[in-house]
Amino acid sequence: AKTINVTCNTDDSYSVDYSAVSSWLTVSDDGDGTVTVTPKEAAANNSGDIVINHSGGSLSETITCSQSSKTVVTIAISDVATDNGWTNETAYSSFNIDANVSISITAGYSGNTGKYYSSNTSWRIYESTSPTVTVTASGGHTLSKITFTYTYSNSGVITYGGENKTSNTAISVSGTSADFSVTHSSGTKSGSVQITSITVEYN
Repeated sequence: AKTINVTCNTDDSYSVDYSAVSSWLTVSDDGDGTVTVTPKEAAANNSGDIVINHSGGSLSETITCSQSSKTVVTIAISDVATDNGWTNETAYSSFNIDANVSISITAGYSGNTGKYYSSNTSWRIYESTSPTVTVTASGGHTLSKITFTYTYSNSGVITYGGENKTSNTAISVSGTSADFSVTHSSGTKSGSVQITSITVEYN
């Protein structure tokens, strides 16, 4: 999104001509000097002028939009276990999803969090240990979506930003890292999630 500030004499008014960009931009004019443009889905790799008309003439603002390429990688815990020689019922605090993205667990206190179980090839995260699960991108990359595939015990659910995120939910994130936790969606017992695969989309 981009904001264009329009300053006129107090007795002047202006109008906005955005016909050249209307197919790929949403334009909002508050009528008091602020014009906001937001790219649509079809905005990638477009450029055009927004024209501000007023009594003294007109000025144009060129808007250019380009969409960076995205990488989507899915990794199964079964493959992680095989590639890294994981042992059943042993805790592992981190691993690489690919060369640019890693995931780690920091527990509030010790416990079973991060244990690998070969019975369903899962990486288990327990609410009772107050865990923080962090996905981190490196090398100038930024995260855009993360999806956890998991089963659960005691209504365990992954949370992001205080919201419950069920299995196979694509979670929109931004920046170079994102923190997740685990809680329970119902009942009174502490929950756990048994992650079987993770999909990360990043720029």
